[in-house]
Amino acid sequence: MIIVATNQPNSPEKTLQEFKNSIVQLFEEIWTLRGTNPIAGRLYAIVLLSTKPFTQRELVIESGFSRSQVSKTLKNLETALFVTKSRQKGSREKIYSVGSGSFLKIFSQRMKIASEVLRTQMENLEKHEKAWLELPKEIQDTPEARRVLEVGETFYNYYDFYLSSMEKVIKDIETKIKQLEDQLR
Repeated sequence: MIIVATNQPNSPEKTLQEFKNSIVQLFEEIWTLRGTNPIAGRLYAIVLLSTKPFTQRELVIESGFSRSQVSKTLKNLETALFVTKSRQKGSREKIYSVGSGSFLKIFSQRMKIASEVLRTQMENLEKHEKAWLELPKEIQDTPEARRVLEVGETFYNYYDFYLSSMEKVIKDIETKIKQLEDQLR
């Protein structure tokens, strides 16, 4: 059999599915980078991208993970308020969906919480650096003390960069939310 390669574009359904798959993979990577379970990233993305809630059984099928992995991960996602659990009407089965509100609003709220955590960390580092500067000169001049200051300053600069990036993202998201809300009026 001879297979002829064509330059035919994907069907719209296939293109949409590929885009969805890339978003699911992105969530898995984000969870991994955060040092958390990539299964949670996959499950959250699957629920987030759907217009309907999922039963645990459906999530096992959709994700390819075992029932115990999905069950444990859903409990963690629910505790972290990423998903909500409710009863399916006319059934004893529980269904999982994303919380109420748009993804952009929820994402913006989480970014604001994270930025407050960064600000707190930066304030703590500033406090400790001021205390370091009050140390006697003979202690400041030790390799250990210089290293402590260097690492503290590095973290401060990292947090400062990350915070300014987050504030830009929050501003962009809030602008996008306003545009979407204006379009819906």
